[in-house]
Amino acid sequence: MKKIFSVILATTLLFAVGCDSSDNQSGRAKTNVEPASFAVAQSGGEEISLVENGKSDYKIVIPAQATYVEGYAAEELRDFLEESTNCRLNIITDAGLVHDNSKSYLSVGNTTLLKAQTDITIDYDTMGETGPSIHTKDRTVYMAGARDYGTLFSVYKFLEYEIAFEAFANDYVYYEPHASLPLYDFEYEYVPAVKGPVVLATETLGLKYNPNAIQEAARMYMYASGTGGIGFNGSLYAISSWTHTTFVILPPATYQAEHPDWYGNDQLCYSNEEMTQEYIKRMITKLESSPNAIYAMIGGSDLRSSCDCADCSASYSKYGGGGGIFVQFVNKVADGIKQWNPDRDITIYGLAYYAYEQPPVKQNEDGSYSPIDETVVCRPNVGMCYATIDACYSHPFGEDACETNEVYTERFKGWAACTDHLSTYLYNQDYSDVLAYFNNWDSMVNSVPLLDEVGLDYYISTGGKNVTNPFGALRYYLHSKALWNSSYETEELVNRFMTYYYKDAASYMKEFYEIIRQQANITATVQQTECVGVYDKTMNASNWSRATYLRMLNVLENAFNAIERSSKTATEKAILQERVDKEYVIMRYQEVSDYKQYYSDEEYSKIMSEIEEKFAKYGIMSKESA
Repeated sequence: MKKIFSVILATTLLFAVGCDSSDNQSGRAKTNVEPASFAVAQSGGEEISLVENGKSDYKIVIPAQATYVEGYAAEELRDFLEESTNCRLNIITDAGLVHDNSKSYLSVGNTTLLKAQTDITIDYDTMGETGPSIHTKDRTVYMAGARDYGTLFSVYKFLEYEIAFEAFANDYVYYEPHASLPLYDFEYEYVPAVKGPVVLATETLGLKYNPNAIQEAARMYMYASGTGGIGFNGSLYAISSWTHTTFVILPPATYQAEHPDWYGNDQLCYSNEEMTQEYIKRMITKLESSPNAIYAMIGGSDLRSSCDCADCSASYSKYGGGGGIFVQFVNKVADGIKQWNPDRDITIYGLAYYAYEQPPVKQNEDGSYSPIDETVVCRPNVGMCYATIDACYSHPFGEDACETNEVYTERFKGWAACTDHLSTYLYNQDYSDVLAYFNNWDSMVNSVPLLDEVGLDYYISTGGKNVTNPFGALRYYLHSKALWNSSYETEELVNRFMTYYYKDAASYMKEFYEIIRQQANITATVQQTECVGVYDKTMNASNWSRATYLRMLNVLENAFNAIERSSKTATEKAILQERVDKEYVIMRYQEVSDYKQYYSDEEYSKIMSEIEEKFAKYGIMSKESA
């Protein structure tokens, strides 16, 4: 696998920040403090060197029966340390090794060395799917999570502290060069703001276009995208679809003629017991064919409708919406799966969407929420995925929510009272224009404290199917940072990204970003609302003057010139210019499309032909083709 590295001869500004360690509503411990640094480890009164003048006594140890991810994590550790220090460590298995902390070992994963270390406990209920831990015991270092991704992320955090490793984008990893490295005295355990997978539901990191997507996403503490989310062991989901799955399990074409009462208004009738039993049987069949899947999703069709039979209607009245009958249905399916295979470790998520998004809760005097009755408390293996499609995306959820988002903020809290496995499905684009610059960078970051507060386990962020999305690399970086640590501020993250990703063009790309933000205010004035939804057309001739388009194109031309004037090599310049060009071609397309009257037919045809060539190169679909 090709790795894309970059060495910048500058001091990295590690900006780990502290987080609240109090408990959240789900009962799982919140994020611990991430130290800015660690003291150098000592043995026998002397400081320990991991690498000294390009040489090392250390070996990387993995289990004799290592999982694929444990082996891959060890390779990442070896390769990045070698890139940084020109010292290549050997990878060995724990076969025949005796636990002895005086040995120079970097233990990766669930090794026999770790199992023999009685003062290290890595518990899934505490650490979750992705929580990393690093412990230095005398000369031995243990890197492991409760599950595979936690182990891989432990390696990346170790590299962050040792060589300033940081992935800024799927095509750019930063680290510092060192002739020698001290070994640090790690005592590190961390639970990210989102405890489980962070999945970007866009083809930008998807396997369809990028065979290295899984690896590149993991370096940013995220799962690769694609239908259902893709992990190292295959699809995360037991069903090929991750949202609207009920008709995948019970397709109307197969069942509705014989069982019309199983369906109502293009949805399943969740109160129908006969349908429920058939659904369980079909789900079990799916699970049998997906042995590595750790999630399954139950979600209705993509419509605002709901079954209107007498039983369902009575439930809506009792529970204030469709959430009650839906939770009861998902619980029954989960019970059936547990009865089929008590040892199968899988979480069943229900999609709380449209008619079924209202949580079946009551508000207490202190403002907190409680389930209306025991039947709407999710089983231990049941979660709810709350999809906020009608929300405002120019403002955050939580403390600073706008009037539109206040209801969604409360629903997040309500669902958190019903389940210990809360997830969300959020949106990252203007669906009326897949190439519009969707101004949710700041609101996305500022929503994470609420998601952390309610104990979010899983985050799905959907966007366009373009390989290159408008400022997509920035958006993914913000996701990777904010969803790891809810204390980050948008401005510091944006500044850091611009500095490292665009380098000599950073000031102009930051100016480009700021103009987009300013233009959002103008659009709000024109549309007479500061709230922006996923279907609001925000980038067109009514909201964007041609002068604004030309101004932004001029800023990008200045970015090209700054790169050309730099002392970078020709190869480095080409990489940076391509990063800028991805934004230039999108902005040029918007300008020419919205102001076609300024060009002759011949000019327009020529410009669009050139744009289409770039679109093909960068994997961009136009508004029309999308």
